[in-house]
Amino acid sequence: RIGRSMHAHVKCGNFRPSPQLLNAKVRVRVAHVNTTSKKLQVSMLPQSFTTDFARVSQYLWLNGTVSRLNEHGMLVIVEPPLGSAGGPRVGWVGRDYVVAENNEVLLEKFSVGDEVHVRVTKTGSDGKLSLSMLRMDMLDAT
Repeated sequence: RIGRSMHAHVKCGNFRPSPQLLNAKVRVRVAHVNTTSKKLQVSMLPQSFTTDFARVSQYLWLNGTVSRLNEHGMLVIVEPPLGSAGGPRVGWVGRDYVVAENNEVLLEKFSVGDEVHVRVTKTGSDGKLSLSMLRMDMLDAT
């Protein structure tokens, strides 16, 4: 029922809530309904955070900054498209979607703090961004 209070367990991934958030009341929105498993996926992100990037064409390059690297890829803080209500978001560029200046696919050429150009390839209802540094013709070949 709409407006009904209910208790829920929320999986937070790598998020570590502060002690002040324990037992706090928060507002969430339903991001996804799985009728098979009878589970709701909820998000505390405003709808604009996901829709700002969901509307972005795969052809549009966005500015970003590398915030973390590992052997599987990198996290990039992406600037939102012009005219967006939300702020920068973190997205994931998998190892196979990382390209250096000479079109080499070499993750090792990058460091935390490097400025990069990325394209949004997928947005999740939970606000997660999948990113690519590949040109469209290179992406089509993957």
